[in-house]
Amino acid sequence: MFYSVRILDPKGNLKKIISSKKLSNRFWRKYEQGETHPMDMEDYGLEPEKGLGKSSGSSKMDERQPPG
Repeated sequence: MFYSVRILDPKGNLKKIISSKKLSNRFWRKYEQGETHPMDMEDYGLEPEKGLGKSSGSSKMDERQPPG
């Protein structure tokens, strides 16, 4: 089940509403086409938030050695 989504600008003003039916139709169409990420924000003319998605390299946490 998909819920309608309200997109707000940084000031909190309503920018766009995406209906649940539109989200559902788009998801299943992309799923049937074999898309790996059927919910890409760019398809709605939106930019994904910074910090979300795949990381581009190792972090300091990855390099840390266990105590011992």
